[in-house]
Amino acid sequence: MNEFGAAQETTHRHQAREEVFHLGDILLDYRNSVDALKQLLNNRTELLSEVDNSIKATQKAVEGLEKLGKKFSEASAEYLAASADVEKLQDRQKELQAQYKAFRRDIASEFERFSKEKATDFHMALDHFVRTQLNSEQEKLDALMDLSSFLHTVKV
Repeated sequence: MNEFGAAQETTHRHQAREEVFHLGDILLDYRNSVDALKQLLNNRTELLSEVDNSIKATQKAVEGLEKLGKKFSEASAEYLAASADVEKLQDRQKELQAQYKAFRRDIASEFERFSKEKATDFHMALDHFVRTQLNSEQEKLDALMDLSSFLHTVKV
């Protein structure tokens, strides 16, 4: 009888340890991946803020240029300098918008890859869990069969 109890205890300890370690690895990897994605989202938000600030600065410069157009001729030094500034701001705005568009595309593909990988990881972890459970139950069944055989040989 002690052999049966010892076999059961060993089986339970082995099963619990293996399940916890494997699940812990999956969760740790997931957490690390989520941290990286969170940083990507923060970077996207910062870039979006830059785009927004650029749009506002460009609009303000265009309004200033329109006011200068009413005071000075388009050939005046003041108007030409302001016009050059507006052009630089518009170029910067286009550059930032292109960066943001590319970043959004890249982050979308990264999220898609992340989702697929995590689904695969979860599927593998679940498969591992089921196989571990089946092995554990088989070990229990084997131990019970051994106990049954032992009990049939014992005379009361």
